[in-house]
Amino acid sequence: MADEKPNPNTGAEDTTPPPDELQSPDFQFVLKALLDAYQPVLEQDLKRTRNPDELRKEAAAHPPRCEDEIELANRILGKFFTEETALRAIPAEARQALGSPEQWRWCLRHLRCCLIFGWLVCRAPRTFRAYSYYLYLYWRCIREGIDKPVGNPPTEAERKDFATLVEELASAFKPYLTDQLASVEFPAAIPGEVISGRIDCHEGLEEACAIFERLLTARAAEALLGKETFAARHGYFCRCWCICAMCLGCCLARARTARLNLMAARLAGGTRRWSRPAGGHMDHGVYDTEQGERTCAEASITAASHTYSSLSLTT
Repeated sequence: MADEKPNPNTGAEDTTPPPDELQSPDFQFVLKALLDAYQPVLEQDLKRTRNPDELRKEAAAHPPRCEDEIELANRILGKFFTEETALRAIPAEARQALGSPEQWRWCLRHLRCCLIFGWLVCRAPRTFRAYSYYLYLYWRCIREGIDKPVGNPPTEAERKDFATLVEELASAFKPYLTDQLASVEFPAAIPGEVISGRIDCHEGLEEACAIFERLLTARAAEALLGKETFAARHGYFCRCWCICAMCLGCCLARARTARLNLMAARLAGGTRRWSRPAGGHMDHGVYDTEQGERTCAEASITAASHTYSSLSLTT
């Protein structure tokens, strides 16, 4: 990443892809898929704004439910995230290294869950307890993807797996809370940092991805899949891709304007680095029961809020 220059406005590294990449057929395909997924939702909301009476009736007849945002996530991201979109988002050399689709297609079902999880947790400020709720949905999505749905109610073994996941989430969340507490207890430097511009609207946008990265440990992967499935797959879990999918979902959730094309353009610059594991070769996952935890060489993701900020994960 030595060739990347700091953003003069934020001090962050600029991961905007070069102009020739933005004109590539692969990027154009991913961009169109993203806009096509959002268009019906945006058009529906625009139609609502033109008929306030119908909007009031609809709101009265359908009070807000937690299921609403899950349905919206599936409506948008389910349409956007296809096998071809996932492949077009990574470099050609990475596609070749992946090999036959039959070898990795199972991973796409995981990535869809990762993408939706990132989107859900970043739609609003979330407490640890709220993260736990969305983690439960994510876990159930993963289990459905491997054709081992969680029982209703969950079995004792399933309850233990989810309890393990919440413990791993607590460990992943604690550094964030520790940093926040330190800022609250020693706020003297903050006014100067705000006035100087060191703290701006991009502050803290990278924290969600850092939590995702810390969350996906080998212990969490085993709890997500179940001990037998984890062992049968020799510990492989598509961790690098999953972290990037979570961050991508988070970026999409933070987009508040119609400038989706700009956001998608910047996202493309990050997602094309998705699968470069350490050592320069492709790997379907990160965890190996004999070798321990492997690392992603690099995953640069672009975050979006009302404005856009570069996030960089180096593991």
